[in-house]
Amino acid sequence: MKRHITQSGVNIRIPDSSNLNAVADSINTYFSASEQVLANGEIASGSGNRFYADINDVIHLSSNIEDADGNIQTYIDQASLNYPETLIMPVVKIAGGHNGVVVDEVAFKTTFINGAMTSTGKLPEAGVWYIHTERMNAALASIGADWKIDRPNIIIGVTAA
Repeated sequence: MKRHITQSGVNIRIPDSSNLNAVADSINTYFSASEQVLANGEIASGSGNRFYADINDVIHLSSNIEDADGNIQTYIDQASLNYPETLIMPVVKIAGGHNGVVVDEVAFKTTFINGAMTSTGKLPEAGVWYIHTERMNAALASIGADWKIDRPNIIIGVTAA
């Protein structure tokens, strides 16, 4: 499997899929709301959890982190929670459908500020790319977060420009 890490000069750890069960069941579960997916600054085509972009478009995802009552969790702020300065969201390319084989992986730079999450990155090859909720939650567990996200996986179909 290839890995594209684009954060220069920073040692970034992407959790392996063997650690996906590391997320404890007793932590707070929140939901993403007011989601927006942009490709090169324009609203990405698609709906629900499926979006489309071209190779090397700058993909920007943003979302509020809310509880079941719709309250934004403003305490989730990487500076005040002492999260690492550089956070990443693993994005994987899968051959053979959702349960297929991971053939590539990239890291999107991610921030959490006052209950809002933003992630930005590029997908270097055509194909179907996934932001798997369980991998995102494993990444959160690896930095000691006391919360996780409950949402459908995000799927981004990338075509040659």
